[in-house]
Amino acid sequence: MPTTPAVGSRRRCGWCAASNGSAGTSAAPRRAARWRTPAGTSRSCSTGSGTARRTASTPPPPRSAGTCAASTGWSGSTWTSSASRCSTTTRSGCNATASGRSAGSPISPWTASGWSTRARSRGTPPTWTPSPHRACPTLADEGVTLRLPSTRFLIGLVTVIAVCVVAAVLWKRSADAPAAAAPPTTVTCVGGSEKSELMADAEVKRILRDDYRLEVAFQPLGSYDQVQLSTDEIKARKLDCLWPSSASAQGVFEAQHAGAFSGYRAENVLQSPEVIYAGPRGTDALLRKGIVQRRGDRYFVVDMKGLLLNQVVRRGTWEALGATDLRGPITVSSTDPVRSNSGFTMAQLQLNIIATDDGFSAPNLAQARKALPAIRALYDAQGLQSRSSDSGFREWLTQGGEFKAPLYAGYENQIIQQVVQSGDASAALLKNVRVLYPDPTIYSDHPVLALDPDAGRFADAMKDPKIQQIAWKRYGFRSAVQVDANDVGDFPGIGLADQIRAAPAPAADVTLALLSCMKDANACR
Repeated sequence: MPTTPAVGSRRRCGWCAASNGSAGTSAAPRRAARWRTPAGTSRSCSTGSGTARRTASTPPPPRSAGTCAASTGWSGSTWTSSASRCSTTTRSGCNATASGRSAGSPISPWTASGWSTRARSRGTPPTWTPSPHRACPTLADEGVTLRLPSTRFLIGLVTVIAVCVVAAVLWKRSADAPAAAAPPTTVTCVGGSEKSELMADAEVKRILRDDYRLEVAFQPLGSYDQVQLSTDEIKARKLDCLWPSSASAQGVFEAQHAGAFSGYRAENVLQSPEVIYAGPRGTDALLRKGIVQRRGDRYFVVDMKGLLLNQVVRRGTWEALGATDLRGPITVSSTDPVRSNSGFTMAQLQLNIIATDDGFSAPNLAQARKALPAIRALYDAQGLQSRSSDSGFREWLTQGGEFKAPLYAGYENQIIQQVVQSGDASAALLKNVRVLYPDPTIYSDHPVLALDPDAGRFADAMKDPKIQQIAWKRYGFRSAVQVDANDVGDFPGIGLADQIRAAPAPAADVTLALLSCMKDANACR
């Protein structure tokens, strides 16, 4: 233990926290000096001069790069010092900063820590003067040994990090995933039969389900049958949308159901021109007569008025035209215009051509009424007709093509769809089919008539570029929303026209008058 200091003396050891100014009086505690001493020594406090004493149990301080060589030593139990010359390997940068010397000057860590090596005499120990700087002993001087973490610790750390990374990735995936928890909304829609296979396509259904959270319950129904359903019938059947195959049908619906559905909107998403299917024998006969013209590998009916008025209405025959193996009157067969839009579109085209001078404009109601008797005669000449576009075209193909009906009206997309489905057998199919484009023709639009917001989502979804490409490349529907989305070169051998001249469909009042005439001959007068 340190001795009690004399009166008036000052204790200058860094271990002592008080200074005595007079006998029996204790001054306020002062901050302990911040200093270190080399390992192997102990410090005791005495009055006047701070004596460093060696403990009996500790060895002398080791010689190292951090201690002064041949500058300090112990004599018996008293520390002695001579002029110090430190090793140049001492951490000069740190110690020079601590002592105020230059970085290149060697310095003893004892001096840096506050010990003065200037001995007054050989028997006088060095005095302690607290230094404002930290000493910089080596870790070896302090007795510190560095050890690497254990293998078990490292394995545990790596495991924890891996678990955290996996958890973060899984959380990110779940956050980025669509709202899969919400079930798809079912939209019930009635539409033309020609779109049945498109709506049954597995990829289309997947896109609607995954990208738009929609499932469509599609029910085939003729265009004019659906648009003439009453408001009560539509609501009773819980229909969300109608999908006719004609802008004229859309006009009829809007005229009869104005304001009945607050969320109503219409979007035309697909289209297909009306064409006339023929065989090689009938086509060759019409080419010789000048009614049909060939342009490259495409065929156009350039004299539709002559075909209708001079051949069909006047009961011209195929024998008179010199057609090989074809017999009977010349007619343009179609599906039932009262039930099916493909047949009704041909009736509209015939009305445009007969009721107007040029055939490129739609007639008004007065002009239409004058031409209705002739249109009715064309209708009566066909006999029994198919009720749907899809089944009607299949019957024509499977029952002999031109030998069943030398001229048959339908949609352009129907032959494309059949070629895709036929695969390698399509060459045999196309050998007996010619696609004739009336000049002008009428486009069959396919507008979605959305009756509520969910059906509006369906209309928007059908404009998806992926669905539009499927509709073209698998089912032959031209896009109504994307310019240059359809390349007729995708189907070589069919003779598809890349540009088609078209006339507008008649307005709603003319359409209703024509429809009434088809249903009842008395309404044609």
